[in-house]
Amino acid sequence: MTITAVSVLPEPQILAFELGRALPHFASVDWQASVDSTNQFLMAQVRQSSPNGDLGWPRLLGAHHQTAGRGRAGRPWQDQSGQALMFSCGFKTDLSLSQLAGLAPALGICSAEVLRNQLLEAGAAPQMSRALRVKWPNDLMLADAKIAGILVESVLRQKQVGQQQTEPALYLVAGMGLNVSGNHQLSAALGRAVADLSQVGVKLDLVALVAALASAWQATLRTLASDGFAPFVDRIKPIDYLQGRTIDVMQQDVVLHSGCAMGVTDQGALALALTSGAIESVMVGDVSIRWQASVARHDGVGGTP
Repeated sequence: MTITAVSVLPEPQILAFELGRALPHFASVDWQASVDSTNQFLMAQVRQSSPNGDLGWPRLLGAHHQTAGRGRAGRPWQDQSGQALMFSCGFKTDLSLSQLAGLAPALGICSAEVLRNQLLEAGAAPQMSRALRVKWPNDLMLADAKIAGILVESVLRQKQVGQQQTEPALYLVAGMGLNVSGNHQLSAALGRAVADLSQVGVKLDLVALVAALASAWQATLRTLASDGFAPFVDRIKPIDYLQGRTIDVMQQDVVLHSGCAMGVTDQGALALALTSGAIESVMVGDVSIRWQASVARHDGVGGTP
């Protein structure tokens, strides 16, 4: 779905140029008027490149509009052209396969931290910055409405290290959709609460924001590779949207677990206190929040590249 609106973003070529200057450590930075999906584009580059290094990494691709964007669980992405920051970064990493479980929540945590800092630096009221939190695994919430989401995909390639020897090379593509304007139209179209940056009371430098997010994602991959998810357990505490809430964890509209959210585990799972007193570690599923007798669904608002 595309709703006609005047773009609130700089022209694509300006974004590409300014981001290229802000991210000199990235091998490629580009921003297009329209693509099918920024994630799909970079994933195709991963699959077409040689693991032995004929294509430089990391890479960033953004777009004013996506024609075939996707959110988590394959949900279609809905955007208004020029009303959201939609971009993906591709990385070649040193992560092990066992560390992938903590990747999505770690990226959500660092993204919420970046956006909070950007709000404060721009002069936003402290309570506005505090209203920006992360909903496990990696949705960003402004008060009780989703403002952004992240989609992470991975590809394992075999790298030639000898005449007859190979070793695995892990590539990751992380994409974000961050609403800048148009929340009222999207809320009406989706039938769910959607937030955007026009509500924060200050004007953010969008180039600085994207550059800070891309750099934070890169730093997060290094932290995960060297220290695992453990450093993020305390980092989520002041920004955890779910902490202490009674929630349902669902998959394909079937309730898998119900209980009270108790933060995250050392592996990045959602810690859920069941009514039996047991603690369940939840690795997959959509989260619905119980508001007294009703259930407010936040898992499908907007989308990601």
